[in-house]
This record gives sequence, structure tokens and C-alpha cells, in this order.
Amino acid sequence: MDISNQVYIWVTNVDTSDEGAVLNGLSFDGEYGFGVEDMREYSGTLAMLSNKQHSIIRAELSTIHISGKGVLWNINVEQLPDVPFLLTSNIELTGPVIKNIGLSPTEEAFEIFQRDREGSYPVCSTRMVGILNHSNESDVLIGFTTGDDNLNSLEELEFIEWGIEVGKVTVE
Repeated sequence: MDISNQVYIWVTNVDTSDEGAVLNGLSFDGEYGFGVEDMREYSGTLAMLSNKQHSIIRAELSTIHISGKGVLWNINVEQLPDVPFLLTSNIELTGPVIKNIGLSPTEEAFEIFQRDREGSYPVCSTRMVGILNHSNESDVLIGFTTGDDNLNSLEELEFIEWGIEVGKVTVE
């Protein structure tokens, strides 16, 4: 799935204030999450997709830097879903579909998993974007698609940030 020119942020923590909320998480493009190099602001329609909620909002979203925390996102809304959730300008996405997967990683992916031991990684295929939660015990894919795709089978999966193939994936 092409993530260019779209906001894709996997939100894992929210701190609220009188001016709105500060979001922490993972950007899918390896930059600021806005799908365009060096873009730091977005104004318009956003979807918030979580296990319990799917809502469409109009909002102002921008990056901010907080000492000791790095680059985060500021959004001017009061109501947000429980974390984690996907914040995206691609309002046609549905999900999440959560699947335990079997994974035979490529050599490059194996090196990443050895380095990190466990972690969450933005991934994509031609049909979905998602988060791969990897640990030594299991691999769980949290996927978002257009339509009613239940992710019962997957073609190639890649780490979005690096453009590296993840490896052979089987859906359990």
C-alpha cells in the first residue's frame, strides 16, 4: 500500500492539556508521519482506528519537540481513543485485524530482530498497512486495509521505514 502523501501515525501514548493532546508513537514514513519529506503539519480529515473505536474527525496536527522525549505530535482534539490506535488521513482504511503470524525472517530482518530483541515496526503489503509486534515468543500483526480483508493470507510484507522485506509470513 502506498503511504505517500498520507498521515500514518501509530499512537502509543497520549498526554492531554488545555490546548489539546500530545501524541507519542511511531511514524510510518520514518520522518514525521505525514507521508512527505520534511512536512510537519496537517490540517483536515483524519481517521482514528482502534480495537474499540473508529471515528472520523477534522483536526490540526503538527510536530513538536519536547526535551528528553524528541519529536512528538500535537493535535487539537479533546476526545481520543484508548491507545494504541492508528491516526491516518486515509479515511478508507478499516480495522484493525489482529493476527498471530508465523515468520521466517529474511537475513536483514533477522539482524533487526536480533538487534532489538523485541519491538513494534510499521509494515505494509500491497493490501494493508500495520504494525508488527515482534518478540522471541510471538509475532502479532495489527493490520488496516481498505474493504473487508481479514488478512487470512498475506503476500510480501516489508518494513515501511527501511523498504526491507520482512520474510515469509504465514497467518495462524
